[in-house]
Amino acid sequence: MNELTNYKDLMPLASELAKSNLCPAHLKSPANALYALLRGQELGLKPIYSLENISVINGKTTLSADAMLAICKGNSEYGGCEIKDTATSCTVTMSRNYKNGVKDTRTVTFTMDDARKAGLVRQGSNYEKYPARMLKSRAQAFVCRDLFGDILAGVYSPEEITDGMSSEDAPIKTNPVSVETIEPTNPMEMITKIKECASLVDRQSMVSSLRDEFLSRINEAKGNKDMAALDKIETELKARLAKEEEQAKSSRKRKPAPVEEVTPTEAEQISQNLMERAVETMSTLLNKYGYVNKHAVASINKHCGTQFDTEKTDWKEALLSADIPPETLAKAIAYWEDAMKTLKPKSEPAPEVPVVIDPKREEARELVKSKTSGEEQAQLLEMLDNPQIDPQSIVDSLTIPDTKEEIW
Repeated sequence: MNELTNYKDLMPLASELAKSNLCPAHLKSPANALYALLRGQELGLKPIYSLENISVINGKTTLSADAMLAICKGNSEYGGCEIKDTATSCTVTMSRNYKNGVKDTRTVTFTMDDARKAGLVRQGSNYEKYPARMLKSRAQAFVCRDLFGDILAGVYSPEEITDGMSSEDAPIKTNPVSVETIEPTNPMEMITKIKECASLVDRQSMVSSLRDEFLSRINEAKGNKDMAALDKIETELKARLAKEEEQAKSSRKRKPAPVEEVTPTEAEQISQNLMERAVETMSTLLNKYGYVNKHAVASINKHCGTQFDTEKTDWKEALLSADIPPETLAKAIAYWEDAMKTLKPKSEPAPEVPVVIDPKREEARELVKSKTSGEEQAQLLEMLDNPQIDPQSIVDSLTIPDTKEEIW
């Protein structure tokens, strides 16, 4: 496809994209949009990616440092990249494997001292707001252009063109977007930032209207791919969360209401009253509800924190000898009293009927035992057990003289 045909194909596309509200403000002119598409095509970029990352500042084509790295990674000779960064420096090492077998490795380090020497660190500048991102952007752009200069010749990052300019030197730009807007935007960093902001919203207690406002701002920044706006939202949310945590901490540190002092005599009286109540309650459980000694000792161990032998220790001795805190003993008493509400009292034994001893009947028994034996004796004793039989009749039958007549 020749350049003329390519131009005819891209011009309608550029015109339509320039009308879109999603198109960056500096590309609202179809001609500007077409230039970005053509320049991006030369660099191997797709149309939308070109519109989002290419700007022209002071007559020079600029490309975000992340876009430069993407172009390098898309090259068949790309040999890998390692980034080591801290709060004050960033080191980027990249390799290129040429088709003739030669391997070229370059390392670039850019520090905050380098930025200060270049006059880039000023009050309110991005190097104060986002030092790590700016150092990484500068080192990354340098090493990409050093190693792949044949591809990126004449392409700079927006920061390289705008950083350090005075108001008199600043170029007249058709791009009305601020420097923060054209700051390099890494898709993964933006996704991470959005998740962090959403998490901060969830962690805070706020009215629904304020919550909806923050979520709306996050979505708007996401749609505009505005990392600076997300950073601002994150800062606000962190400040709110820190304030909430500080308030919660201070409320925990507040001194409790003064407790009325209890004199030793009063304290001893309270403990004694509790112990008497405990003994009374446990006695009721044993006498009325069927508790046995080992059950009582086991319950004392459980609710009072003691360790008495349930088989060998008397429950009252366990209660009176243990040093049980009043609070613990009060809770144990409350448990035992609640237990009595659910337990059924054991059945009362039937009253004993007094046994009336009949002297005559006893004399008759002794006479039967002395005068009879065997089956006869058993029958007579059984008859004496019947209160309706007169014992005298049994006695008479045993004392009547033998009147049998002799048979001659």
